[in-house]
Amino acid sequence: MSTLTYILGWPLLAALVVAFVPRNYRFAVRLIALLATFISTLLAVKLFVQFDASVGGFQFVQKIPWVQTLGISYHVGVDGLNVGLILLGGIVAFAASCVSWEIKEREKEYYLLLLIMTGGILGAFASLDMFFFYFFHELALIPPFIMIGVWGRGEDKNYATFKITLYLTVGALIALVGLIALYVQSGANTFDLVELTNHLRANPLNSQAQHFIFPLLLFGFGILVSLWPFHTWAPLGYGAAPTATAMLHAGVLKKFGLYGLIRIALPLLPEAAQSWLHIIAYLCLGNILFCGLVAMRQKNLNLLIGNSSVAHMGFVFLGLASLNLIGLTGAVVIMIAHGLLAALTFGLSGYL
Repeated sequence: MSTLTYILGWPLLAALVVAFVPRNYRFAVRLIALLATFISTLLAVKLFVQFDASVGGFQFVQKIPWVQTLGISYHVGVDGLNVGLILLGGIVAFAASCVSWEIKEREKEYYLLLLIMTGGILGAFASLDMFFFYFFHELALIPPFIMIGVWGRGEDKNYATFKITLYLTVGALIALVGLIALYVQSGANTFDLVELTNHLRANPLNSQAQHFIFPLLLFGFGILVSLWPFHTWAPLGYGAAPTATAMLHAGVLKKFGLYGLIRIALPLLPEAAQSWLHIIAYLCLGNILFCGLVAMRQKNLNLLIGNSSVAHMGFVFLGLASLNLIGLTGAVVIMIAHGLLAALTFGLSGYL
């Protein structure tokens, strides 16, 4: 069994255990969450150290067929693109569990949602099958809505909950339409990203299909990443979220959309990507300039950090718009660096 299965499996298994632990065993619930995320972090560090950058292709691969008629399988693996993101997810998840001491009521439900969110995040970055790639992301996306609504802070927490729910649901649905269209138009009858990539390299999609699918993926994933002008949910949601939720969402989960663009949209739809380069570049300037200026005007620390986080996403989109190795490498480096720093600043903000 692949190390990746253990990395994403421990938090999900711990969530199942927590579901059966009596509510009054508060210390045991927290200890289970800390232990599960700590083990996942250690395994992620081991995975990162053992990863051989000189070897091409995916490593630590495990593939189990599921619905063969549709070409769906549990397929996980890492390459240079997602090995750092999985390490990032493990570190931030453990840190988020450590700072969750601020939660004093309904602790069992809180840690249950936190563990499900962690397992979903790690599963989304490890998956090499589009079905499970999307499924794990949705698994991770549901807990933040509940956590902000129940354990959030500030007078605007209910408004923030509705806004983040609406925006991210719409973004996820648009991306889902794009992924289904890619599956149908490719004719490969598989959701497996490795097989789909090989098929489309030999049989590229026609121009019309590419120009239909690419904007769906761009704006669907873009909304999930808070691409300007679809960004207003992020600062408000992070400002109202519990500390651990803000750390995980801003630090790790928000990178899902960027990862999806780099893993799926850019390599599989190259002709359409070239046509949309200038639009991506203009939109990311909105993130960098507009959101950066808004951040400078803030008097609320969480809103300052939230707007700054959105502004930094513009630099990642700028790297994607370059469509070259240096730009994409820089984008991935910024994703990991921003994830660590955003999680740290939200953690310090919550402590203050």
